[in-house]
Amino acid sequence: MDSRIRESIIQEIQYSPIVNSGVRLFVLRDDLIHPFLNGNKYRKLKFNIPEILSQPESIVITFGGAWSNHLVATAAAGKMYRFDTFGVVRGDEGVSNDALRFVQECGMKIHFLSRQEYRLRHEPEFLISLEESLRSKYPDIFNHRSVYFLPEGGSNALAIPGCEEIPKSISMPCDYIACACGTGATLAGISRGLKPNQRAVGIAVLKGENFLPEVVKNRGADPERFELIFDFVFGGYAKHNVELLDFCNRFKNETGIPVEPVYSGKLFYGLIQLIRNGHFPSGSIVTAVHTGGIFDFNLPLS
Repeated sequence: MDSRIRESIIQEIQYSPIVNSGVRLFVLRDDLIHPFLNGNKYRKLKFNIPEILSQPESIVITFGGAWSNHLVATAAAGKMYRFDTFGVVRGDEGVSNDALRFVQECGMKIHFLSRQEYRLRHEPEFLISLEESLRSKYPDIFNHRSVYFLPEGGSNALAIPGCEEIPKSISMPCDYIACACGTGATLAGISRGLKPNQRAVGIAVLKGENFLPEVVKNRGADPERFELIFDFVFGGYAKHNVELLDFCNRFKNETGIPVEPVYSGKLFYGLIQLIRNGHFPSGSIVTAVHTGGIFDFNLPLS
């Protein structure tokens, strides 16, 4: 392992609403792996990075919103491992924030797409057209170089083996491994890496009842070994309310574990409610995977 990447730690969560529930809740602190290349973004990039480095003249093109954790992690990885990155950002030209400033300081070049165009990012024909457009607009950057397309969130075939290692990182016995679920790659990898008698639980962070279970199954997960719960979406991706924000603050204050309302906040809010409602049998041990995404952009990239 790269010396800059720390081993994850596991800690038990002592949170007052579940203390006498009969269920023990632990957390795998993947958020502590690295200040910027952490959580499931590190897991997804772990096997992509050697593949990128095997193509030394290539440039990585990837996708994300203006606050994308994936863009942050990819830009950090590009600087750390010395490969060039190009971020296609959903939104209006000229948007600026701490995340976009950070990725550009890491050397990532960015190009904005309208929300309408961005919806086509999974279409092969659109990717061909986009590459041609970028080569024409930025000839000095692309100049006869090959392109390594990395999907939004880093969720490609090489991401799954990285997430498949998550159960191996949990040395203690546990019955359930839970994660926040957006694109489904992390849940699929966990499901594929489960030990006997374990189950995976995905707390969905977006409205995906009509497609997400099939996506996870198509990524190699046994549908008998995972469940997806859509009760804690809070209106959709990146949406929240006062109740969720209050929970994030209370949870951090009581446990010392920072969470945010897009992914980890919904995960732990959902798990607490499920434990309180008896979803897990008494005596169960649940380990939640903290997938990171909370950055201090004042820290140096090391």
